[in-house]
Amino acid sequence: MPNILPPDLIQFDPKRLWEAIEQCQDKARDLSQEADRQLRLAATYRQLLDLYGFTPPAGAVAIRGQPAQEEEPNAKRPKIADVVVEVLAANGGRLHAAKILEQMRGKSILAESRHAMSVLVTAMRRDPRIEKYRRAKNTWQLAETTKS
Repeated sequence: MPNILPPDLIQFDPKRLWEAIEQCQDKARDLSQEADRQLRLAATYRQLLDLYGFTPPAGAVAIRGQPAQEEEPNAKRPKIADVVVEVLAANGGRLHAAKILEQMRGKSILAESRHAMSVLVTAMRRDPRIEKYRRAKNTWQLAETTKS
């Protein structure tokens, strides 16, 4: 397309435009990082609600803008501690927390999150069926009352 305006009517400083482009790109990077931080925070809040057995309200939006999965009206998601008891029972009653977390993620119980281990350990500490194995670091076992 031919330039309609004569070049002497258009005045701009290319250096200032390049600076403006860099500022726009920096702001876009900052916004992207803030969006990621907010999404991680939302995932942590969701895990906290899941830990205490709260179900999302009707029409709730899942993380990353995807609609929440439709669940049957009477279907409840298993509590984290209940799944941990199942995992421990299936593995001889004693397992390192990292292995428990790995198996729970395989069952889609705990989402990928920086705080998933904290959520898991908190749930295990609060459940009387699960106790810490004192002879190995971060290893958990079924409580004596659960085994019998």
